[in-house]
Amino acid sequence: MNKMVIAALLLFAAFLSVAAFFAFSGNETDCPSFSYPDCPERCVVCPPCAVCSSISCQSEEFCRGLGFDRNWYAAIEEKLE
Repeated sequence: MNKMVIAALLLFAAFLSVAAFFAFSGNETDCPSFSYPDCPERCVVCPPCAVCSSISCQSEEFCRGLGFDRNWYAAIEEKLE
């Protein structure tokens, strides 16, 4: 095989690897694109910053990094009822 064919195969393999990663990664990076009432189960509702008074849909890691766990929003909802 010549170098062009090998390079094309390596490029194709890299593309497939990236596509597989995004297909199976859970796609938590799209959490902020949801409003908090429509926040999917894989995401968590929390404030977008430690001093913010609003809430948003974020990844669980993001919320945990600010000190808010998955149960934080459930506790807030209970208090509002």
